[in-house]
Amino acid sequence: MAGAAASVQQEELHRRRAEGAKYRVRDAWFYPFRGMGLFMFLAAFVSLLFVEFLKNYGLACVGIVVWVGWLTLVAGLQFRIVKTTADGDDELPDWPEYFSLGERFVEFFTWVFVGLLQWLPLVLYLTLFGRAGLRTNEPSLVFWIGAALCLWLGSVLAIMGFGAAAVHWKHQVLRSDRHLRGFLATGGDGLLIANVVFSMIAAVFLVQVFLVLAFPILGVFAVLIVSLYWLFLEPHLAGLLFRRYADQLEAIYEP
Repeated sequence: MAGAAASVQQEELHRRRAEGAKYRVRDAWFYPFRGMGLFMFLAAFVSLLFVEFLKNYGLACVGIVVWVGWLTLVAGLQFRIVKTTADGDDELPDWPEYFSLGERFVEFFTWVFVGLLQWLPLVLYLTLFGRAGLRTNEPSLVFWIGAALCLWLGSVLAIMGFGAAAVHWKHQVLRSDRHLRGFLATGGDGLLIANVVFSMIAAVFLVQVFLVLAFPILGVFAVLIVSLYWLFLEPHLAGLLFRRYADQLEAIYEP
């Protein structure tokens, strides 16, 4: 009976992936607002405002505890987004159960590793070449091109790390060699999604720098909205890639 149930479940998974095969990257832009997504987005925005208020104006320890708790929920939701997208769903899943403390703990630290994958290439680059580039009055064009390439590489590693940890095993997030092999296996789709992720990171940065300086209050709200939108969209794009290339990536991450 267990084998039959597993077979039915596998057939259902293949059916859902086949139905979502025509789902395009441009369709993904509306993912955070599809179905119950708009309600969840607004609820997440209000809760984020509350968390930011406590972190900045409440008791220091209370604000930090609430902020970390909120981040653990975000981490769990992002991994759920990747997994449900890879399985064929194109709407936001429910928030994870907060009191599953062991699972939230593992997800949070895996999420931190994904963040390291995102930013470590750029940090290493700035550490090695910052004295000759960023700290000069006029950094050269070559320096900025190198920084952009490192941020792009970090986007590639983060996408693949997100997908591998959510769809396969959490410890796969550490396998940068497999992330690069997996990215190459996705061809043009992987390149397109990496470029979208890279562009969105640049957009969040530009909004933060220019809007906050020009319009402090409006700028802060804009940064929070764009950042929250990105928290929902990036894992969806990672899940979409792992849906389209499920067989090829399974051969790499589960040889």
